Amino acid sequence: MAPPVPVMRAPPLIASLPQATAAEPPAWMQQPGAGADAGVVGTAAQRPARTHPRPRDTVIWHHTIALPGLGALRLDATDRGLCGIFFIPHAEPGQPTHPHVAQAAAELAEYAAGCRRAFTVPLDRPTLPTGINAILDALAAVPFGVTISYGALAAAAGRPRAARLAGNAMARNPLPIVIPCHRVVAAHGVGGYSPGLAHKRRLWALEGLPWPCP
Repeated sequence: MAPPVPVMRAPPLIASLPQATAAEPPAWMQQPGAGADAGVVGTAAQRPARTHPRPRDTVIWHHTIALPGLGALRLDATDRGLCGIFFIPHAEPGQPTHPHVAQAAAELAEYAAGCRRAFTVPLDRPTLPTGINAILDALAAVPFGVTISYGALAAAAGRPRAARLAGNAMARNPLPIVIPCHRVVAAHGVGGYSPGLAHKRRLWALEGLPWPCP
């Protein structure tokens, strides 16, 4: 009788895998100030567009509000000013814990009520490429109830052939409503809106702008 053939058992699979560690979440899930590429959790449409570099030691205050015509918003601020506005599914009750957040909440409430057409809260915009900043500067000057095309916005920023750059700037705008990317339209239509066209339509209604029939 032949001797038994030894059975070679593979080592447990888990032994070949690295041990779990407290890895950092993806950039779009990090809280602002949590790292060199800190971001903010927002709606799915916002996630890729709302991650901006900030120093690790930046302290950011958060507050959420729900307003008629605007829905639920998350407001973020540093000691320098308001640094982020995000459309979110729902707001949590609470009182603002920083003066910039409190001022932004009050001004947005006035805007939603039809009592405000411009914002005065200090802003703390992240460092962005020069062309993007130029577009956002020009956008900030577009008045209440007025629309502008991507091409015209690029021209106002001194870059008349950079309509595509204007579109990229809208997607990277960290302060929608206050820096009014909802007022930017395509050459033949309402154009896009990172938080969603339903939000853009409500903002147009607040400003008395006619929404085109489908």
